[in-house]
Amino acid sequence: MREVLEKWFDEVWAKENASYIKEVFVPEEGGSATGIGKDGGTSPDEYVTFHTILLGLLKDVEIKVDSYMEMGQEIAAQCTMTAKDRETGTKTVSIKGAVFGKIVDGKIKHADNHFDFLNLFEALGLLPQDTFAKCLSGQKICA
Repeated sequence: MREVLEKWFDEVWAKENASYIKEVFVPEEGGSATGIGKDGGTSPDEYVTFHTILLGLLKDVEIKVDSYMEMGQEIAAQCTMTAKDRETGTKTVSIKGAVFGKIVDGKIKHADNHFDFLNLFEALGLLPQDTFAKCLSGQKICA
């Protein structure tokens, strides 16, 4: 199953292959990807939109599996995502994340994603530095 996940990261993110999303992300009835947007989960079509938007900000995306565990059809993986800011083309950003998923016959039936997008958006200059600490202290983050 690790190979399925690594191929997903390579095809979808490194090669920017949006068609691979609908080929491999085939949720079970009512299934979706969680952790990358709205609370109700993300359908394959919505994931394509998320993919397009995020790649509007990033290029040369590489996601490496740092460690993983498999149990039956379930996989849990800790990952590191490294990319370049698409606007400058030179600024490198890196965040940690985790994915928990169900993979059946090479298809992703469910994925629960936890990536540190707050730090990603800080690194891209879209949020003020130390946003998390400021929010913890009760400060409002305003544009």
